Amino acid sequence: MKRNTLCFAVLSLCGAFALPLHAADPEALSLGAVNVLAAADAGACLEGDAQQEALPDGAEGFAIPSTFLVVRPDDLCRAYDVPLELGVKYRTISVDFDLDIDHWVTPNFHNITSLRRSGKKRNERILFYGVILKGDNRRTVLDLGKDSLKKSFGPWQEETRYHISVTANVGSKKVDLNVYQGDELVHSVSGKMTTKEIRSLATNMVRVDFSSAGVADFAYFPPYGWKFSNLIVAATR
Repeated sequence: MKRNTLCFAVLSLCGAFALPLHAADPEALSLGAVNVLAAADAGACLEGDAQQEALPDGAEGFAIPSTFLVVRPDDLCRAYDVPLELGVKYRTISVDFDLDIDHWVTPNFHNITSLRRSGKKRNERILFYGVILKGDNRRTVLDLGKDSLKKSFGPWQEETRYHISVTANVGSKKVDLNVYQGDELVHSVSGKMTTKEIRSLATNMVRVDFSSAGVADFAYFPPYGWKFSNLIVAATR
């Protein structure tokens, strides 16, 4: 199966879980996870210097057709507010990017990306999805919130580039994760959405994260040395 040609319409080269959320209720999150969330929403994860570009034909979202993060101890993560119209309910949000795996940091969990609604208080934060990779068995964990996890053994290898495509679809009530090498689909994980809507509020924005602002529970790590590039975030009503 080939990669979605939409990618090539946006970039010449198309190609968080940033926060370890896996409790049914934000109040039930471990202290480590809560601290990582708080750090991200307090500005520990920045937008960086890479320039955002508008999507073609008036599509809602943005693109960064370059490297936007190489995870280092002094530059751990990125967080981008998705430019949605406030209060409007959206049908889908898709996030596409290239991931260059360097070396496994730990046998435990590597925080890759998440889509969530931000908030200063724990009960204001909503997880739409999170993607985590486990080092010892190359397992993919798709966190759907509310204690819903989908796990699958993946193709993950060190010193390899993958294209990651994740779509949260309120209409189909699904989150789909597809992984490509070149143009070929090599891995897929899907699960049922646990949230009923996607929308930004005045003080609680829909946000996409990459890597994480620190280590949580001595088990969830930023993927030091890994490179994130060629980002496309697109929303449909």
